[in-house]
Amino acid sequence: MGHALRRFRHDSPHLPRFNPRRSGLTEKFPDLNELPPELAILILSNLNATDLCLAMCVNDFWRQLAMDDLLWQGLCYATWGSVSAYHKKKDANFSYRELYQRLMTTPSFHWNAELGIEYLLRDGILNNDPKAIAYFINSTNRLDRSQVRRFVTGRQEVLDELIKLDNYTDKMLPIALRSFFAKWSLRSSTVTGCKCCWRSLPNGTLRAIHNAD
Repeated sequence: MGHALRRFRHDSPHLPRFNPRRSGLTEKFPDLNELPPELAILILSNLNATDLCLAMCVNDFWRQLAMDDLLWQGLCYATWGSVSAYHKKKDANFSYRELYQRLMTTPSFHWNAELGIEYLLRDGILNNDPKAIAYFINSTNRLDRSQVRRFVTGRQEVLDELIKLDNYTDKMLPIALRSFFAKWSLRSSTVTGCKCCWRSLPNGTLRAIHNAD
């Protein structure tokens, strides 16, 4: 359970059971104040970050619920599926809400991917490892694809790892290559030199796709 639920249970061990009639549920939607904390948290878990911030402005009760780290952990994982900070030992002051805000305010890929990655590495949010960087890039749609293209063009080792992450087992080779190029807005000339994953491809196929681009 999140911090808010534990705090409510400690401060109010005898919370009343939710009564639909007493709360007026048959006539109107109940206020979160009238619901058990577990149910209130479940409702708030369907909100995005903007709506959670708005919920904090309603009253103190809503603010405590909307700040629950369990909600922000879910938003972090839903928005960035792979971040090195998730797997590091966390101190008592660690907050997923603060991590979410730091990820959102990264001086980011919208104008300079290199600076964005440097910021994440410097703050310990991302490990300085090609695989960790590739997993981060592959796990989110928040990054500007043109900046991703510029970044991986200069970081061959990260591009190699990105290729490994996609499963093209059941696809014809030309289709597999083209889907990868389309996903990352890459030209085939950028990746035909990758040494890790396409060794088994016939040279004629790679040449044909390269020429057709």
